[in-house]
Amino acid sequence: MHRTAVSFLLSLAFLLSMMAAPQVVMEAEANPFPWNSEITIESPTNKTYNVDSLVLNVTIATKFDGTYTSSSRRAVNYSLDSQPDVPLEAVNFYYDNESKSSIFVGSTLLEGITEGSHSLKVQCRYFYEVEVNAGGNTYITQSHYSVEYVNFTVDTKSIQAEGYNITVEVSSPIPDKTYKTNNVPLSFSCDANINNSSNVASYSVVFDYNLDGQPGFDMFGNPVFSGETKRIGQFYQPVPIDYNSSIHVPDGIHSLFVLVTFWITPTGEHQNTFSARAVSQVVNFTISAGTTNSSDSLTSTDEPFPWVPVSSAVAVVAVVVAVAAVVYLKKRKR
Repeated sequence: MHRTAVSFLLSLAFLLSMMAAPQVVMEAEANPFPWNSEITIESPTNKTYNVDSLVLNVTIATKFDGTYTSSSRRAVNYSLDSQPDVPLEAVNFYYDNESKSSIFVGSTLLEGITEGSHSLKVQCRYFYEVEVNAGGNTYITQSHYSVEYVNFTVDTKSIQAEGYNITVEVSSPIPDKTYKTNNVPLSFSCDANINNSSNVASYSVVFDYNLDGQPGFDMFGNPVFSGETKRIGQFYQPVPIDYNSSIHVPDGIHSLFVLVTFWITPTGEHQNTFSARAVSQVVNFTISAGTTNSSDSLTSTDEPFPWVPVSSAVAVVAVVVAVAAVVYLKKRKR
């Protein structure tokens, strides 16, 4: 009885081990399914650049990848501002055994980026043909899709991108004032955090004023103004600059603002001079030089009250009335 029980238990253990063996073999032969790829956009980053060419550097890590993946089954693309996808080729691809991940490193140069804000998308799609039945030639195709975004700005026209602060403020004409002359004082001040900058070799400042227009810039940072713009002059002296002069303005209601343009030459060899612009506040004023509205003077339509003619007329009427009264009294006496 005892021997029978022992034999039964040994047989049962052997049977169970045989049943479990295929499961162990299957787990040993089959990698876990790869995870979704983790995309890291190393450059550009969320900042403002003062150049129109940027390097795109991307690293993509896919955990448990490496067994069922080849370059023909990997698709990595980028898109700038929702434009058509552009393939991003690998400059390096290796398997990191410590993290059990494949590492894709891609890089390319983005050239001719326009002024303004931009959105960059990087997407990765892997197609896996996974054997699910060892020795049975049974496969399934699995797809993983990942996407990452970064926003940045290109501003080559404004030195704000370099951390400078341009200010220009008009002190004359005075807002909402009526001037009795066509020669109006023009006064303004300009400053910028530029004199102590280590990356500026030299600069000059150009001033213009605009009459009866509105400030505006196109997508390339060039001024687009209505009204009349006139050049004041170009100055090579360091800021701050205080300007005082006068301009001729016709009668009527007017608006005015000042445009300042810095022409900057950076330090270093083979550096191109670039421009940076700023505008002042808009000042509204009135010119009324052709009329006089003084309270103690007469306008051209005012005339003195005709006291003398009226007095003469009253005297004549009085004489007529007197004569009529005398005639009337004489008739009654008769």
